[in-house]
Amino acid sequence: MQNIEIVGNIGEKIIANEFTKRKYSVEIALDPYDSTKDLLIDGKQRVEVKTGSPFVHNKLFKEGNLAFRKNQLRKCRSVDMLFFVAPTPPIKGGNNYKWAAHIFQVDPRNFTYREYSTKKGAKDMIGIGIYENLEAGTLRIIRKLTDEEDSQLQKYLVTNY
Repeated sequence: MQNIEIVGNIGEKIIANEFTKRKYSVEIALDPYDSTKDLLIDGKQRVEVKTGSPFVHNKLFKEGNLAFRKNQLRKCRSVDMLFFVAPTPPIKGGNNYKWAAHIFQVDPRNFTYREYSTKKGAKDMIGIGIYENLEAGTLRIIRKLTDEEDSQLQKYLVTNY
């Protein structure tokens, strides 16, 4: 299993644990490449979980963005709930970044985004501006990650910083 898959699995477990603590029934998709969901809550709510460091330095966004590959946009728009597990960015001063180590919930049908490419155009990405979507009410902060959750993610984090 590659590190990016491990990070994704940890993020899904964090969200599954969050719902389990609140006494919801949680099913994790058996197929790791399920095209409709990562989790199923109470047998009916389809949940997608994206896990990765928020991009702090990006000209398109005021205070960083949450990102995923463009080919995932349809899936992210079609679920009932969309979560981002965003560990501390692995950069100097990352612990001081305002949105380090947070869980965000994004309104899957109404969030605003911008398209961009990674360095040298390697990957086409979707960026959800944190500040813009907070102001619009299409993104909300669920909670900070615990030190243990953030530490586990840091072990396997893959980044292009």
